[in-house]
Amino acid sequence: MAEYTRITDPNLQMRVGARYATEITSLKRAGFRPLSDCLELLGPFSAVFQLPVLLLSLSKREVLVFPRPLRLAVANALLAHSEPPSIALCMGLGVKIYTAFTDNTLLISSTFQSRALPAPTSPIGKPPPSPTVELAWSDHRTRPRNGTRRKDREVEHRLRRLRRDVAPRRGSLAIPLTLPDPSACCARLPPRDACSGAPRPSWLVPLPAGPRRRFQMPQIRDWQGMRDMSARLLKQRTGEDVDTWNGRIKGRGFGSEKSLRTWLTKEGLTGYAQTLLVMERFGYPDFLLASADELVDGQYADRPQLRPIFRAIIDAAAGLGEVVVQTRKSYVSLVTPRRTFARIQPSTKTRVDLGLRLEGTQPGGRLRPSKIHETMQLQIGLTAYEEIDSEVLGWLQKAYDQNR
Repeated sequence: MAEYTRITDPNLQMRVGARYATEITSLKRAGFRPLSDCLELLGPFSAVFQLPVLLLSLSKREVLVFPRPLRLAVANALLAHSEPPSIALCMGLGVKIYTAFTDNTLLISSTFQSRALPAPTSPIGKPPPSPTVELAWSDHRTRPRNGTRRKDREVEHRLRRLRRDVAPRRGSLAIPLTLPDPSACCARLPPRDACSGAPRPSWLVPLPAGPRRRFQMPQIRDWQGMRDMSARLLKQRTGEDVDTWNGRIKGRGFGSEKSLRTWLTKEGLTGYAQTLLVMERFGYPDFLLASADELVDGQYADRPQLRPIFRAIIDAAAGLGEVVVQTRKSYVSLVTPRRTFARIQPSTKTRVDLGLRLEGTQPGGRLRPSKIHETMQLQIGLTAYEEIDSEVLGWLQKAYDQNR
């Protein structure tokens, strides 16, 4: 049995926002407002036992997480409209729009085709799918509801607010509402969505309070991580650790960086190991001693409106696969186990550039020749969070696939 809960993890919320940025933008233009993000958790070991569901979810680029023990969990976005009162669910297949009536009937409109159709006696009405969110909403709010069983033909124009002070029940089907008229009947959604065969979207009902797991995000490295890596390389190449080398260098009394580098080169030390020992002797720049958070804070200190763009890209990268985030003074690199495939750089106070390592792809459209780094052949300029749409995420996915 699936479990449903609100998403409170900000990192997972950003992933959902990045995945469904296009759908959310369309719904906002139609008057919807963000309500919540929801997580559908399948049973233990469902990531293995329900492999067809997992494969379908991957093909639709669903936002997936895998809590222990090997549970498959799908994260989606919810938005609400007040007039008429409706809920929109953004999912991998498309968008579904729900409106409940006071006579226990339900209207569901969508942007995708469902195989199952409501039975003639079902309290669920489902019009044919529409190709866009805008058309689905236009049809949804104007469609006649004749043929549904009604005690009252009036649509209830106010959604009942979620009552957080009432302990909800897992699997509960009721939606708590607040009506202007206490005598009005309570609206309930049917126990099962007959259009899809899936449990009714009980994501409006949070699970009982209890410990919440934070889902694993990409590994984040700052310059301290680079120092540790350089120290390991030094030990592997020479058999001696940093302290031993520092003692040898101190005994020779080098007075300049140039003389020390010359000596280290003769000793067979170059690259990261050499740079590490030079900085150990003559000091580290301030930015090398900063944490990853401090480095990012510095990048966006005078352009805070761009930080949601950065956060959305990082969260989108979490769904690509094994990714390491390496923070630097003026940019952030996204790295596969093989090499860097993207860079995030706030190039101006109004734009974040996403550099992409895409070989064999020519500039065109939003893809521009990159000025970020010679290995990043192309880049996309982003000035607002809403610009992170399916096209941007598609290019990010392609860059990851080419370089993993």
